[in-house]
Amino acid sequence: MKKLFTLIVLIASCAAISRADSFTFQMGNAVREGLLTEIHVSKDILPLVSPEIRKKIPLLGKVDGVTAVTVFTAQNEEAVNRCYQILNSSFTYSEETSLLLLNAEGKEYTAIYGTKNSQEQDYFDRIIMFTSDGTQGQILVVYGTITPQVLAVIKDSASK
Repeated sequence: MKKLFTLIVLIASCAAISRADSFTFQMGNAVREGLLTEIHVSKDILPLVSPEIRKKIPLLGKVDGVTAVTVFTAQNEEAVNRCYQILNSSFTYSEETSLLLLNAEGKEYTAIYGTKNSQEQDYFDRIIMFTSDGTQGQILVVYGTITPQVLAVIKDSASK
């Protein structure tokens, strides 16, 4: 019985991990195909990053709990549509991810997703923000210990 329970937990964990990694894998494919550009910066390397890149990675080094930021940029309508597809396939039916905000007005679109902490605590491990005007878009991925207080700071910075 104990082996069966362990096997069930292992299978469920693998399914959860594969779904969470689906977003990262698909975004990486879109970058390799030349549809998106990507900037990823860890807090550890921040002092060595140029000022131009630092401007593109809000929150990193300024908000406790944020450990890394990735920015994906979609420069055309095809790339924006691919971002919609990736987000929908990765997060729409995921139990590990919550849709925190959705605002769609015409072609203007903003969505914020949060990947829940694996220990079931009251914070997120990753926040994914997608904004688009239909012809260009950006996905900002914030990694770390995203508490409700940090989430409020992220929301405020996204609205600016």
